[in-house]
Amino acid sequence: MATELVAGIDLGTTSVRAGVFDHRGRRVGLVGRPLASSHPFAGAVEQDAESLVAESVRVLHAACEQAGCAVHEVGALGITNQRASVVAWDAVTGAALHPVIGWQDTRTASRCAELQALGLPVTTSASCTKLEWLAAGHPPCLEAAAAGRLRLGTIDTWLTWRLSGGQVNVTDPSNAGATGLYLLGALDWNPVALELFHVDQDTLPAVVATDGRIAATDASVVGAEIELAARAGDQMAACVAHAFSPGDTQRNPLCLTRQQAQIDEGVVHLACISEGRHVERYVAQPDGGKPQLFGQLNAFQVSGHGRCRTL
Repeated sequence: MATELVAGIDLGTTSVRAGVFDHRGRRVGLVGRPLASSHPFAGAVEQDAESLVAESVRVLHAACEQAGCAVHEVGALGITNQRASVVAWDAVTGAALHPVIGWQDTRTASRCAELQALGLPVTTSASCTKLEWLAAGHPPCLEAAAAGRLRLGTIDTWLTWRLSGGQVNVTDPSNAGATGLYLLGALDWNPVALELFHVDQDTLPAVVATDGRIAATDASVVGAEIELAARAGDQMAACVAHAFSPGDTQRNPLCLTRQQAQIDEGVVHLACISEGRHVERYVAQPDGGKPQLFGQLNAFQVSGHGRCRTL
């Protein structure tokens, strides 16, 4: 049974959902719960980091119950998430050092304006200035950094860290690219951007394959050891899903027209064709090799299929 069921957690902005699927790709369980946000001052959008983890585990158990299975019968777990939202935490205690700063948060608008005046097209929708705000200006983060205990990441990294019991600190290209700190050609963090935004690379996760099987959940956290088999930003994951027909487990190619998303040779080769001055970036990376296709990150909208829009 364990090898016949897989599950996914979709940790979004307003809700978290978990789905359980059988060996034919048919959904046998789906449960969601709303998520709260707070706005402590003008422009701020925050969420409780601990609550995101607790609610994710809760809906996973509920989805398994709906599917008529126990959590330990799930063979693999994937994570998809709101992109560009960020978390800071202590690597020793595992405790969050600040509420999640949401992707909609505009507290760094003045910093973005400074950079734009220098010709750098930085907006508050990317994580970089939010990470800088935490790493260089939030006292608990400064204290943790001085002790070598500070960790920074997007929502996929935070959830993976907690579900694995603090054993794994990773992200994938679709999420790393949303930070504004990821270097396409090197498949790694950009040292120039890290210096500009005062972010120490040691505080960031390793960038691994979107479909990399990198660890398992901690039984004391989740209730069972489940292989953590995939991670991807929400819009990229949604685009991938449209390559599948209902109940179809084959990785069918989905080739759309120019200015649209394209999936070629499976889930991990995802791209969208970009025109103009925008730099193309990876949105997915296959395990064991370089991506064969590239995509304009932050450029997917879903309305029946993945579509590229001009930024």
